[in-house]
Amino acid sequence: MEMVIQRHQPDILLLQEVGCPKETPVFRDFLPPLVKIRNDKKGGGVAIYTHRKVKCVPLSKYEIDGVEAVWAEVMLGNIRITLGSAYIPPGEFQQLKRFDEQLVRICNENEQVWMEYGMDSNSRHLMWDNHVMQNQYAANRTMGDLFVDILQECQLIVLNDGTSTFHGSSCSSALDVTACKVDKPTSWKVIDDDIRSNHSAIIIQIGRVEERQREVISDWKNMDWSEYEKQSESALAELVTKWTQNDLDCRTMNQQITEVLTGLSEKLVPVKVVCEHSKPWFTRELSEQLKRQRQVKKTWRRRRTPRNEAEYHKVLKRTEEMITEAKQNWWEKEVNRLKTASQAEKWKIISRVINSDMKMGIIIIIIIYYK
Repeated sequence: MEMVIQRHQPDILLLQEVGCPKETPVFRDFLPPLVKIRNDKKGGGVAIYTHRKVKCVPLSKYEIDGVEAVWAEVMLGNIRITLGSAYIPPGEFQQLKRFDEQLVRICNENEQVWMEYGMDSNSRHLMWDNHVMQNQYAANRTMGDLFVDILQECQLIVLNDGTSTFHGSSCSSALDVTACKVDKPTSWKVIDDDIRSNHSAIIIQIGRVEERQREVISDWKNMDWSEYEKQSESALAELVTKWTQNDLDCRTMNQQITEVLTGLSEKLVPVKVVCEHSKPWFTRELSEQLKRQRQVKKTWRRRRTPRNEAEYHKVLKRTEEMITEAKQNWWEKEVNRLKTASQAEKWKIISRVINSDMKMGIIIIIIIYYK
């Protein structure tokens, strides 16, 4: 736990299966936790730890007997969050229904607040678990179906990307669900840190991405190299003739060839504007297709005939196909570059492919399941 905290510097910890937490040096930079302990059985228990720099208000008014869930309202900088940590034991359908009542009340009373909760739900569904088989029937599948209804009722979005969060002796699955009402740029991922648990820790980053200023750069990728070859051949030939007729020193010759090549690049290399929204897989063909789509959409809006509508949906479908193809082609090209890239360049390629530096959160939350 201490290594996880030192490495990721979290602002908030959401813990499940904590039993009765004790004061340890691990939490020296955190405020005393908000805890909900299981009374009728051993084990269980959920907690929220917040860093000393985070403002935290307990929301004990939402607590329900028989539901292992603790809630708080926290604030750091200009981000205000209602968050919770919950645990639903396997097969506890009645507790899941009571949790539904609790969650509906919280969502109704905190509509203007960004809400986040992480929980060990012991439920499985294709919405958050890539390893669920459609014809598989079990108690956790039934709980998963009920949990999806709860999420839809509360208009919550699942952050899980399908990665397994629980690792048993014979299989892995995603029993742990993170859901929210999205109002801020958010990232979610499972981390590989050893927390001495059969559940993986989860890290969430919340906040605005550092904006990249708009800038104009040379688009060497779309350079017309055949035209460059033609014009550079004649320009360099003229330069060689000039050098033959005049006795020039090396510094002057170097300056002249630099000016010729720079002038050609400024003349022939196209430029493009990049910003934080620029995509590395975006192509000139895709740009033309999007222009086509906008034109067809305007036509359909001006005159909503079945023919214009059909044409718009046809173009829209083609645009989606082109975007998928462009992303896949770019990804394959980047991955193939790993074979010949240097060690330093490999890490840059990996960073681009997995978008590891795209989102820098203002609030960092780590979810840990001790079980």
